[in-house]
Amino acid sequence: MATQFPDGMPEECILVALREALKGLSFIHAKGHVHKEITAGHIFFNGKPEIKLAFSASVFDLNEDEDQSSSSLSSFLPAASIYDWAAAPEVLESNHMEYTREADIWLIGITALELAYGGLRVMNREALETMVTKINLKKKLPKKVKKGRGGDLKADKIACLEPSWIDPTVQFKKRKFSKGFQNLVVKCLNLDATKRPKADELLQCEIFTDLIMSVSVFKDLLMNKI
Repeated sequence: MATQFPDGMPEECILVALREALKGLSFIHAKGHVHKEITAGHIFFNGKPEIKLAFSASVFDLNEDEDQSSSSLSSFLPAASIYDWAAAPEVLESNHMEYTREADIWLIGITALELAYGGLRVMNREALETMVTKINLKKKLPKKVKKGRGGDLKADKIACLEPSWIDPTVQFKKRKFSKGFQNLVVKCLNLDATKRPKADELLQCEIFTDLIMSVSVFKDLLMNKI
């Protein structure tokens, strides 16, 4: 994805990927498990075509069929880094000892940001928390960040008037997101874990029930970008 969509995927493609990931997550939760490692790098598509969610170091397949030719929606940062330092606040507070379904939903929100911007454009955990706080307060996602001019990091931030949570050495183009998509991300990234919706509830959101794009069209769009 970082090569094919350096500034993020089209919103409809993001929604297809999230919809299929949520289907897999719903199944996992129904079996009494939690995932713990949801990232853009753990969402795969194959030649059938299907979109799968990797689970416990293997591709989680709802149809239980084997397929060796699968490709990941790879992320700007290594997947292992993201689900560790970008975990839900309550997970970090418990030193990664307490993990719940709500924490999985948080990572769906993080994954949405990865797909929307071509990666998490933040420098550290503190910057991520600032980003999420602003998203929660404004109930919307940032549209554009200007590129820094190089040299002194602090000076670049001031000169470019960039949000403090964005790495000023990274540039992404202006993005426009629908209200429905922004609401979805805000719900997933609610700082209060008890207010995050279940996977099944998210799948009933209008933005998913009205989604027309199929996995086949999704794959064609991605393959045409290679």
